[in-house]
Amino acid sequence: MSVAHSQAGPDLEKLNSHFLMVAQKQLSTDPITAKHNLGLDDATADFIRQLSPLDVHTLAESGVSAIKFRFDEASISHLKNYIAGDKFAITQAVLGLGV
Repeated sequence: MSVAHSQAGPDLEKLNSHFLMVAQKQLSTDPITAKHNLGLDDATADFIRQLSPLDVHTLAESGVSAIKFRFDEASISHLKNYIAGDKFAITQAVLGLGV
């Protein structure tokens, strides 16, 4: 096991586990909104929805992040503006509106 993996291992495992469980819950209650918010296509949503608790645990402890960030230059600009106090900027980032 690498040094980086041993240090990040427990934190990454928790993050993956929580993400996959939250994704499953959201996909079961409101699949359309969940797919949009999580950036999932139909095949990935179905895959996550069908994971057993053992599958979630196995993926969580894989050492590979289950989360992919989807930031582009425009969304980063909106997020910076939000942090700086422009509360409307988060809506622009979520909706993908231009800068």
